[in-house]
Amino acid sequence: MRVLSIISIVLFLFSCNKKDGLVKFNIDNTASVTVPASTGINLPISLATPEQETNIESEVEANDSRIDKIETIYLEQLTLTITSPANEDFSFLNSMTVILSADGLSDIEIGSIENIPNNPGKFLELETTDKDLSAYIKKKKIKLKTDVSTDEAISQDVDIDVYTDFLVTTNLVN
Repeated sequence: MRVLSIISIVLFLFSCNKKDGLVKFNIDNTASVTVPASTGINLPISLATPEQETNIESEVEANDSRIDKIETIYLEQLTLTITSPANEDFSFLNSMTVILSADGLSDIEIGSIENIPNNPGKFLELETTDKDLSAYIKKKKIKLKTDVSTDEAISQDVDIDVYTDFLVTTNLVN
């Protein structure tokens, strides 16, 4: 009886993400940007991350699918974290916009935050787009760009991790 219960639980857990021939899974990624100390107040600057692999092919294969079976990819979470200096917070920022780019496609805004409060801490959660981003993630390599506007001077470079979490919905391979 105990073995039957364990098997039932395992089957239930695996079936949660695989319904009606669809499978859903997440792909997360962290990129880094540096806001230079010489950034002027209220002057927008653009910063780019290095090009990054999405690993989409291996992710869909690991979930019993193929890249051509992808239905949608939506951004579920976009979080900023200051990694350096240790005593810095996001109070120097007025606004930030994150833009996704991939070869052959127009850049698309995927998240933003405006009017950052005076005491926001080291983490910020951005409002995300509700657009299907599958065309971008299928390109295998992406780049994030940030448009930043500051409302106070910073005396040293500020390193920021940009965390993205994408929800992929795909059809199972029969």
